[in-house]
Amino acid sequence: MTTTLPSASSSISKAALLLGFLMTQFMFYLDEGYYDLRWMLSFGNWLAFLVYFGIISLIFYSIMWLVSRFTSIRTAIFTGSAVGISLVLLIVFTLFRS
Repeated sequence: MTTTLPSASSSISKAALLLGFLMTQFMFYLDEGYYDLRWMLSFGNWLAFLVYFGIISLIFYSIMWLVSRFTSIRTAIFTGSAVGISLVLLIVFTLFRS
């Protein structure tokens, strides 16, 4: 019996999608829901969520893929997560400060 390990691309994709989902949920909890989850009742908010989720996941995936070219997958996911979260928060707080 042989076992196959998941590919690097698969691991990076899963990590990027999970982090993208969590980051987008956090941002919508703060911004759209006014610190609660009522934003989930509006169909329009879900459309905006999907757009943000796609963009943020793509940012995470790009960073992790780039880092994985030079390091191991585990290091790429950890480093990509830290850099990605910092970058997304920097962009959000820079663009939407009042």
